[in-house]
Amino acid sequence: MLGTIKRKNKICAIICEYNPFHTGHARQIALVKEKYDKVICLMSGNFTQRAEPAFCDKYLRAETAVKAGAGAVFALPTVYAAQSARIFAEGAVNILRNFNIDAISFGMENPDVISAKRIAGIKNSEAFSITLKNKLGSGLSFATASAEAVAELAGESAGSVGKFLSSPNNLLAVEYLTAIKKFGMDPDIFAVKREGEYGSDDLGGEFASASALRKALLTRNEAAEKFVPFCDDVVNAAHPDYKLFEIITLAAVRGADRTEAADLLNAGEGIENKLIKNSSLPSLAEAVEATKSRRYTYGRIKRLCLDFLLGTRKSDLDFPDVFHPLLLAAKSDVLGELGLIAPTAAVTRAEYEKYIPENFARIEDRAEKIYSLICSVPFSGYVKKLASV
Repeated sequence: MLGTIKRKNKICAIICEYNPFHTGHARQIALVKEKYDKVICLMSGNFTQRAEPAFCDKYLRAETAVKAGAGAVFALPTVYAAQSARIFAEGAVNILRNFNIDAISFGMENPDVISAKRIAGIKNSEAFSITLKNKLGSGLSFATASAEAVAELAGESAGSVGKFLSSPNNLLAVEYLTAIKKFGMDPDIFAVKREGEYGSDDLGGEFASASALRKALLTRNEAAEKFVPFCDDVVNAAHPDYKLFEIITLAAVRGADRTEAADLLNAGEGIENKLIKNSSLPSLAEAVEATKSRRYTYGRIKRLCLDFLLGTRKSDLDFPDVFHPLLLAAKSDVLGELGLIAPTAAVTRAEYEKYIPENFARIEDRAEKIYSLICSVPFSGYVKKLASV
Protein backbone atom coordinates (compact mmCIF):
# COMPACT_ATOMS: atom_id res chain seq x y z
CA MET A 1 0.00 0.00 0.00
CA LEU A 2 3.04 2.25 -0.25
CA GLY A 3 2.25 5.62 -1.74
CA THR A 4 -1.50 5.10 -1.98
CA ILE A 5 -2.25 8.24 0.05
CA LYS A 6 -0.81 11.63 -0.80
CA ARG A 7 1.04 13.38 2.01
CA LYS A 8 3.77 15.97 2.36
CA ASN A 9 6.18 14.23 4.70
CA LYS A 10 8.61 11.45 3.86
CA ILE A 11 8.44 8.66 6.42
CA CYS A 12 10.94 5.99 7.40
CA ALA A 13 10.14 2.92 9.51
CA ILE A 14 12.59 1.33 11.93
CA ILE A 15 12.14 -2.30 13.03
CA CYS A 16 13.53 -2.66 16.54
CA GLU A 17 13.51 -4.10 20.05
CA TYR A 18 14.92 -1.24 22.20
CA ASN A 19 15.87 -3.60 25.01
CA PRO A 20 16.63 -1.09 26.47
CA PHE A 21 16.59 2.06 24.34
CA HIS A 22 20.14 3.46 24.26
CA THR A 23 22.33 6.06 22.55
CA GLY A 24 23.00 3.78 19.57
CA HIS A 25 19.26 3.71 18.90
CA ALA A 26 19.03 7.49 19.38
CA ARG A 27 21.86 7.89 16.85
CA GLN A 28 19.99 5.81 14.28
CA ILE A 29 16.83 7.90 14.70
CA ALA A 30 18.85 11.11 14.36
CA LEU A 31 20.57 9.87 11.18
CA VAL A 32 17.27 8.82 9.64
CA LYS A 33 15.69 12.19 10.47
CA GLU A 34 18.43 13.93 8.52
CA LYS A 35 16.91 12.42 5.38
CA TYR A 36 13.27 11.75 6.30
CA ASP A 37 10.67 13.96 7.94
CA LYS A 38 9.25 11.43 10.34
CA VAL A 39 10.35 8.17 11.92
CA ILE A 40 7.96 5.45 13.05
CA CYS A 41 9.03 2.29 14.84
CA LEU A 42 7.75 -1.28 14.92
CA MET A 43 9.01 -2.72 18.21
CA SER A 44 8.96 -6.08 20.01
CA GLY A 45 6.56 -6.31 22.92
CA ASN A 46 7.39 -7.81 26.32
CA PHE A 47 9.26 -10.82 24.91
CA THR A 48 12.19 -10.50 22.53
CA GLN A 49 13.74 -12.48 19.71
CA ARG A 50 16.13 -14.10 22.21
CA ALA A 51 12.98 -15.70 23.69
CA GLU A 52 13.52 -13.78 26.90
CA PRO A 53 11.42 -11.19 28.75
CA ALA A 54 12.27 -7.60 27.81
CA PHE A 55 14.20 -5.56 30.37
CA CYS A 56 11.24 -3.26 30.90
CA ASP A 57 7.63 -2.89 29.78
CA LYS A 58 6.82 -2.30 26.10
CA TYR A 59 4.98 0.96 26.87
CA LEU A 60 7.94 2.46 28.72
CA ARG A 61 10.35 1.47 25.97
CA ALA A 62 8.00 2.96 23.36
CA GLU A 63 7.55 6.19 25.29
CA THR A 64 11.32 6.53 25.69
CA ALA A 65 11.80 6.15 21.94
CA VAL A 66 9.20 8.85 21.22
CA LYS A 67 10.82 11.21 23.73
CA ALA A 68 14.11 10.57 21.92
CA GLY A 69 12.74 11.54 18.51
CA ALA A 70 10.54 8.79 17.08
CA GLY A 71 7.13 9.91 15.85
CA ALA A 72 5.27 6.77 16.87
CA VAL A 73 5.95 3.24 18.10
CA PHE A 74 3.80 0.23 17.22
CA ALA A 75 3.95 -3.24 18.77
CA LEU A 76 5.30 -6.21 16.84
CA PRO A 77 3.11 -9.13 18.02
CA THR A 78 4.74 -11.75 20.23
CA VAL A 79 3.96 -14.45 17.65
CA TYR A 80 6.56 -12.77 15.42
CA ALA A 81 8.80 -11.00 17.94
CA ALA A 82 9.97 -14.03 19.92
CA GLN A 83 10.83 -16.20 16.92
CA SER A 84 13.59 -16.80 14.39
CA ALA A 85 15.07 -14.01 12.29
CA ARG A 86 12.96 -15.13 9.32
CA ILE A 87 9.65 -15.01 11.19
CA PHE A 88 10.60 -11.81 13.02
CA ALA A 89 11.44 -10.06 9.75
CA GLU A 90 8.56 -11.46 7.69
CA GLY A 91 6.04 -10.53 10.38
CA ALA A 92 7.40 -7.01 10.65
CA VAL A 93 7.55 -6.37 6.90
CA ASN A 94 4.07 -7.83 6.43
CA ILE A 95 2.73 -5.21 8.86
CA LEU A 96 4.69 -2.35 7.30
CA ARG A 97 3.38 -3.04 3.80
CA ASN A 98 0.05 -1.63 5.02
CA PHE A 99 1.73 1.61 6.13
CA ASN A 100 2.40 4.60 3.91
CA ILE A 101 6.17 4.70 4.30
CA ASP A 102 8.99 5.65 1.98
CA ALA A 103 11.85 3.74 3.60
CA ILE A 104 12.81 1.03 6.07
CA SER A 105 15.87 1.40 8.29
CA PHE A 106 17.78 -1.21 10.26
CA GLY A 107 21.20 -1.64 11.80
CA MET A 108 23.93 -3.90 10.42
CA GLU A 109 27.36 -4.89 11.71
CA ASN A 110 28.52 -4.56 8.10
CA PRO A 111 26.11 -2.27 6.19
CA ASP A 112 26.80 -3.88 2.81
CA VAL A 113 23.28 -3.64 1.41
CA ILE A 114 24.35 -4.86 -2.04
CA SER A 115 25.62 -8.17 -0.59
CA ALA A 116 22.55 -8.46 1.62
CA LYS A 117 20.25 -7.94 -1.37
CA ARG A 118 22.15 -10.53 -3.41
CA ILE A 119 21.76 -13.09 -0.62
CA ALA A 120 18.08 -12.18 -0.22
CA GLY A 121 17.55 -12.72 -3.94
CA ILE A 122 19.06 -16.18 -3.69
CA LYS A 123 16.91 -17.05 -0.66
CA ASN A 124 13.78 -16.14 -2.62
CA SER A 125 14.63 -18.63 -5.40
CA GLU A 126 13.31 -22.15 -5.93
CA ALA A 127 16.88 -23.38 -6.27
CA PHE A 128 17.60 -22.22 -2.73
CA SER A 129 14.61 -24.11 -1.34
CA ILE A 130 15.78 -27.33 -3.00
CA THR A 131 19.42 -26.88 -1.94
CA LEU A 132 18.45 -25.97 1.61
CA LYS A 133 16.28 -29.07 1.93
CA ASN A 134 19.20 -31.24 0.84
CA LYS A 135 21.55 -29.56 3.32
CA LEU A 136 19.07 -29.97 6.17
CA GLY A 137 18.70 -33.63 5.23
CA SER A 138 22.39 -34.11 5.96
CA GLY A 139 21.83 -33.12 9.59
CA LEU A 140 23.01 -29.51 9.52
CA SER A 141 21.37 -26.81 11.65
CA PHE A 142 19.11 -24.41 9.76
CA ALA A 143 21.61 -21.54 10.04
CA THR A 144 24.53 -23.62 8.74
CA ALA A 145 22.46 -25.24 6.01
CA SER A 146 21.15 -21.85 4.89
CA ALA A 147 24.64 -20.32 4.71
CA GLU A 148 26.02 -23.30 2.77
CA ALA A 149 23.07 -23.25 0.35
CA VAL A 150 23.53 -19.52 -0.32
CA ALA A 151 27.28 -19.95 -0.80
CA GLU A 152 26.82 -22.84 -3.23
CA LEU A 153 24.34 -20.92 -5.37
CA ALA A 154 26.36 -17.68 -5.22
CA GLY A 155 29.61 -19.40 -6.11
CA GLU A 156 31.26 -18.12 -2.94
CA SER A 157 32.95 -19.81 -0.01
CA ALA A 158 30.68 -21.05 2.76
CA GLY A 159 33.06 -19.38 5.21
CA SER A 160 32.61 -15.86 3.84
CA VAL A 161 28.82 -16.17 3.59
CA GLY A 162 28.66 -17.79 7.01
CA LYS A 163 30.74 -15.01 8.54
CA PHE A 164 28.45 -12.34 7.06
CA LEU A 165 25.29 -14.13 8.24
CA SER A 166 26.74 -14.98 11.66
CA SER A 167 26.39 -11.32 12.66
CA PRO A 168 22.85 -11.07 14.11
CA ASN A 169 21.94 -7.76 12.52
CA ASN A 170 23.37 -8.73 9.13
CA LEU A 171 21.21 -11.85 9.24
CA LEU A 172 18.14 -9.81 10.14
CA ALA A 173 18.91 -7.39 7.31
CA VAL A 174 18.96 -10.26 4.81
CA GLU A 175 15.65 -11.54 6.18
CA TYR A 176 14.09 -8.06 5.97
CA LEU A 177 15.17 -7.77 2.34
CA THR A 178 13.94 -11.30 1.60
CA ALA A 179 10.51 -10.41 3.04
CA ILE A 180 10.44 -7.07 1.21
CA LYS A 181 10.98 -8.88 -2.08
CA LYS A 182 8.44 -11.57 -1.18
CA PHE A 183 5.72 -8.99 -0.49
CA GLY A 184 6.51 -6.92 -3.59
CA MET A 185 7.54 -3.78 -1.74
CA ASP A 186 10.10 -1.28 -3.00
CA PRO A 187 11.03 1.09 -0.15
CA ASP A 188 14.31 2.95 0.19
CA ILE A 189 16.72 0.97 2.37
CA PHE A 190 18.56 2.98 5.04
CA ALA A 191 21.15 0.72 6.69
CA VAL A 192 23.03 2.11 9.68
CA LYS A 193 26.30 0.62 10.89
CA ARG A 194 25.93 -0.87 14.33
CA GLU A 195 28.57 0.66 16.58
CA GLY A 196 30.22 -1.35 19.33
CA GLU A 197 30.79 -5.08 19.60
CA TYR A 198 27.67 -7.25 19.81
CA GLY A 199 27.33 -8.82 23.24
CA SER A 200 30.36 -7.00 24.67
CA ASP A 201 30.24 -5.95 28.35
CA ASP A 202 32.48 -2.94 27.72
CA LEU A 203 31.08 0.36 29.01
CA GLY A 204 34.20 2.40 28.28
CA GLY A 205 33.55 3.33 24.66
CA GLU A 206 31.26 5.76 22.85
CA PHE A 207 28.51 3.14 22.52
CA ALA A 208 27.55 0.09 24.59
CA SER A 209 25.71 -3.12 23.75
CA ALA A 210 22.18 -3.67 25.00
CA SER A 211 23.27 -6.81 26.89
CA ALA A 212 25.99 -4.86 28.74
CA LEU A 213 23.49 -2.17 29.65
CA ARG A 214 20.93 -4.66 30.96
CA LYS A 215 23.55 -6.13 33.29
CA ALA A 216 24.76 -2.70 34.39
CA LEU A 217 21.27 -1.31 34.99
CA LEU A 218 20.26 -4.30 37.11
CA THR A 219 23.20 -3.60 39.42
CA ARG A 220 22.63 0.17 39.24
CA ASN A 221 26.08 0.67 37.75
CA GLU A 222 26.35 4.44 37.19
CA ALA A 223 28.54 3.85 34.13
CA ALA A 224 25.38 2.92 32.21
CA GLU A 225 23.72 6.31 32.69
CA LYS A 226 25.46 8.05 29.79
CA PHE A 227 24.23 5.37 27.36
CA VAL A 228 20.57 5.28 28.39
CA PRO A 229 18.32 8.29 27.71
CA PHE A 230 15.86 8.96 30.56
CA CYS A 231 17.86 6.48 32.60
CA ASP A 232 16.02 7.15 35.89
CA ASP A 233 12.72 6.04 34.33
CA VAL A 234 14.32 2.83 33.12
CA VAL A 235 16.13 2.07 36.39
CA ASN A 236 13.06 2.74 38.53
CA ALA A 237 10.73 0.65 36.36
CA ALA A 238 9.67 -2.89 37.21
CA HIS A 239 12.08 -5.46 35.80
CA PRO A 240 11.56 -9.18 35.25
CA ASP A 241 12.89 -11.72 37.70
CA TYR A 242 14.82 -13.87 35.24
CA LYS A 243 15.23 -16.73 37.72
CA LEU A 244 11.46 -16.83 38.26
CA PHE A 245 10.98 -16.77 34.47
CA GLU A 246 13.26 -19.80 34.11
CA ILE A 247 11.47 -21.66 36.90
CA ILE A 248 7.98 -21.23 35.45
CA THR A 249 9.26 -22.01 31.95
CA LEU A 250 10.86 -25.23 33.18
CA ALA A 251 7.59 -26.09 34.94
CA ALA A 252 5.69 -25.55 31.68
CA VAL A 253 8.02 -27.94 29.85
CA ARG A 254 7.88 -30.58 32.61
CA GLY A 255 4.09 -30.52 32.69
CA ALA A 256 3.61 -30.66 28.93
CA ASP A 257 1.73 -33.37 27.07
CA ARG A 258 4.05 -34.99 24.51
CA THR A 259 1.35 -35.27 21.86
CA GLU A 260 0.34 -31.63 22.17
CA ALA A 261 4.00 -30.55 22.30
CA ALA A 262 4.46 -31.75 18.71
CA ASP A 263 2.16 -28.91 17.60
CA LEU A 264 4.32 -26.14 19.13
CA LEU A 265 5.79 -23.69 16.65
CA ASN A 266 9.45 -24.67 17.10
CA ALA A 267 8.79 -28.38 17.65
CA GLY A 268 9.84 -30.96 15.10
CA GLU A 269 12.00 -34.04 14.56
CA GLY A 270 11.57 -35.01 18.21
CA ILE A 271 13.33 -31.98 19.69
CA GLU A 272 10.28 -31.32 21.88
CA ASN A 273 10.44 -34.83 23.35
CA LYS A 274 14.15 -34.49 24.03
CA LEU A 275 13.52 -31.19 25.81
CA ILE A 276 10.68 -32.66 27.88
CA LYS A 277 12.94 -35.55 28.89
CA ASN A 278 15.74 -33.16 29.88
CA SER A 279 13.36 -30.93 31.84
CA SER A 280 13.84 -33.32 34.76
CA LEU A 281 17.22 -31.65 35.27
CA PRO A 282 17.41 -29.05 38.08
CA SER A 283 17.43 -25.91 35.91
CA LEU A 284 16.25 -24.61 32.55
CA ALA A 285 19.82 -23.82 31.55
CA GLU A 286 20.83 -27.44 32.14
CA ALA A 287 17.82 -28.72 30.20
CA VAL A 288 18.64 -26.47 27.23
CA GLU A 289 22.32 -27.45 27.31
CA ALA A 290 21.44 -31.15 27.36
CA THR A 291 19.06 -30.71 24.41
CA LYS A 292 21.47 -28.73 22.25
CA SER A 293 23.11 -30.58 19.39
CA ARG A 294 24.72 -29.89 16.04
CA ARG A 295 21.24 -29.72 14.53
CA TYR A 296 19.42 -27.83 17.30
CA THR A 297 20.85 -24.45 18.28
CA TYR A 298 20.44 -22.65 21.60
CA GLY A 299 18.23 -20.11 19.87
CA ARG A 300 15.73 -22.64 18.58
CA ILE A 301 15.62 -24.53 21.88
CA LYS A 302 15.04 -21.32 23.86
CA ARG A 303 12.25 -20.33 21.47
CA LEU A 304 10.72 -23.77 21.91
CA CYS A 305 10.85 -23.27 25.70
CA LEU A 306 8.91 -20.05 25.28
CA ASP A 307 6.44 -21.85 23.01
CA PHE A 308 5.77 -24.24 25.88
CA LEU A 309 5.18 -21.31 28.24
CA LEU A 310 3.00 -19.21 25.92
CA GLY A 311 1.34 -22.08 24.08
CA THR A 312 2.46 -20.86 20.65
CA ARG A 313 1.56 -23.49 18.02
CA LYS A 314 2.45 -23.95 14.38
CA SER A 315 -1.16 -23.13 13.49
CA ASP A 316 -0.83 -19.76 15.25
CA LEU A 317 1.68 -18.45 12.73
CA ASP A 318 -0.18 -16.36 10.19
CA PHE A 319 0.64 -13.39 7.97
CA PRO A 320 -2.70 -11.66 7.23
CA ASP A 321 -2.79 -9.43 4.14
CA VAL A 322 -4.06 -6.59 6.33
CA PHE A 323 -2.75 -6.40 9.88
CA HIS A 324 -3.81 -3.93 12.57
CA PRO A 325 -0.82 -3.33 14.88
CA LEU A 326 -1.26 -1.81 18.32
CA LEU A 327 -0.04 1.76 18.77
CA LEU A 328 2.00 2.08 21.98
CA ALA A 329 3.21 5.69 21.98
CA ALA A 330 3.15 8.69 19.65
CA LYS A 331 3.84 12.38 19.36
CA SER A 332 0.67 14.46 19.30
CA ASP A 333 1.28 15.68 15.74
CA VAL A 334 1.66 12.11 14.46
CA LEU A 335 -1.56 11.11 16.18
CA GLY A 336 -3.32 13.72 14.06
CA GLU A 337 -1.92 12.11 10.90
CA LEU A 338 -2.29 8.50 11.98
CA GLY A 339 -4.85 7.72 9.28
CA LEU A 340 -2.39 8.85 6.61
CA ILE A 341 0.68 7.11 8.01
CA ALA A 342 -0.72 3.91 9.47
CA PRO A 343 -4.33 3.52 8.34
CA THR A 344 -4.62 0.05 9.86
CA ALA A 345 -3.30 0.94 13.34
CA ALA A 346 -5.31 0.10 16.46
CA VAL A 347 -5.26 2.32 19.55
CA THR A 348 -7.68 0.54 21.89
CA ARG A 349 -8.05 -3.10 22.87
CA ALA A 350 -11.48 -3.17 21.26
CA GLU A 351 -10.02 -1.99 17.94
CA TYR A 352 -7.11 -4.41 18.19
CA GLU A 353 -9.19 -7.48 18.96
CA LYS A 354 -11.79 -6.59 16.34
CA TYR A 355 -9.34 -7.22 13.53
CA ILE A 356 -6.43 -9.40 14.63
CA PRO A 357 -6.62 -13.21 14.60
CA GLU A 358 -8.02 -14.62 17.85
CA ASN A 359 -4.90 -16.67 18.46
CA PHE A 360 -2.73 -13.52 18.38
CA ALA A 361 -4.90 -11.96 21.09
CA ARG A 362 -4.72 -15.15 23.15
CA ILE A 363 -0.94 -15.20 23.03
CA GLU A 364 -0.63 -11.48 23.81
CA ASP A 365 -2.92 -11.92 26.81
CA ARG A 366 -0.92 -14.85 28.16
CA ALA A 367 2.40 -13.08 27.48
CA GLU A 368 1.25 -10.03 29.45
CA LYS A 369 -0.01 -12.16 32.36
CA ILE A 370 3.32 -13.95 32.60
CA TYR A 371 5.32 -10.75 32.18
CA SER A 372 3.39 -8.97 34.94
CA LEU A 373 3.92 -12.03 37.17
CA ILE A 374 7.69 -12.12 36.76
CA CYS A 375 7.83 -8.32 37.20
CA SER A 376 5.73 -8.54 40.42
CA VAL A 377 3.18 -6.02 39.17
CA PRO A 378 -0.62 -6.34 38.92
CA PHE A 379 -2.02 -7.66 35.65
CA SER A 380 -4.16 -4.96 34.03
CA GLY A 381 -4.49 -6.23 30.46
CA TYR A 382 -2.06 -6.24 27.57
CA VAL A 383 -3.44 -2.97 26.17
CA LYS A 384 -2.84 0.05 28.38
CA LYS A 385 -3.24 3.80 28.02
CA LEU A 386 -1.52 5.20 24.95
CA ALA A 387 1.54 7.30 25.77
CA SER A 388 1.13 10.64 23.96
CA VAL A 389 4.24 12.84 24.07
